[in-house]
Amino acid sequence: MDISIFDTLEQEIHTIPQLLYNNREHAGEQMANLFQEDGTVYKISYDEMLQRVECIAIGLLKLNIMKGDRIAFIGTPSARMLWVDLGVMCTGAISIPLQNEEYTVDLRELARHANLKAVVVDRAEQVEFVKQISIPHLQYIICLERGYRGDGFHTFGAGELYYMGKISYETLMPALQERIDSIDGVDPAILFYPPKWDGRSKPALYTHKFVLSTCSKAMRYLYNLGESLGNHELFNVSTAPMEHFLGGMQAYLWPLIVTGCLDFVTAAKDKKTYQVYSN
Repeated sequence: MDISIFDTLEQEIHTIPQLLYNNREHAGEQMANLFQEDGTVYKISYDEMLQRVECIAIGLLKLNIMKGDRIAFIGTPSARMLWVDLGVMCTGAISIPLQNEEYTVDLRELARHANLKAVVVDRAEQVEFVKQISIPHLQYIICLERGYRGDGFHTFGAGELYYMGKISYETLMPALQERIDSIDGVDPAILFYPPKWDGRSKPALYTHKFVLSTCSKAMRYLYNLGESLGNHELFNVSTAPMEHFLGGMQAYLWPLIVTGCLDFVTAAKDKKTYQVYSN
């Protein structure tokens, strides 16, 4: 791998959407995700992943998700969660990761503090759980479970969101592109509440540029460590924690930095880590 990729990233790419389009341009056919559903393993390229992300983002635009809106993610990281999370960031909305099992905070208190517009959950039973919390100003609940169908007003399945965007792709892609172009590196991308948030301290707000820089530093560290140890496999097949790292960055953003492949099949087996393969 050419180490100059890190310098290019830091100098020329300032937002997560910019990174996605750069990856498609330079590595569109390379594998981005491995995931398994109903016993079948699927391989998704960077081009295919961005198509999914774009359709989901357009679906979010149709739900009137605006730049700066806050959307929380509850559940176990998965390929679907990655696509929706990236779709959220392409609209300029702010992602709030709550996937860590160590979270002991009162979700009702946190949700009110965060002023959530939408919540993304990974299982159907969590939809009812979120409804019972009665979160003020919450407009939408999006469920990642395959085949889930919502009421079409306040609850939606990730598949429904995708097809909402797909059928309007040609007409609304210009609007999405305009939204993406309006996002700057200093705009917020992630709002991070620590697992033991006490309701008094301020959560950390991370900009697009900060997220990219942090993930780049993590991958550069792995690369340099592998070089110093003479172990190139340390970088080529590295292990990423499923939970938050480095102050809240989702580890599934790691491979985007080096157009690597994220293996959710391995993640599903051990529940704690996933493999990152350098293409």
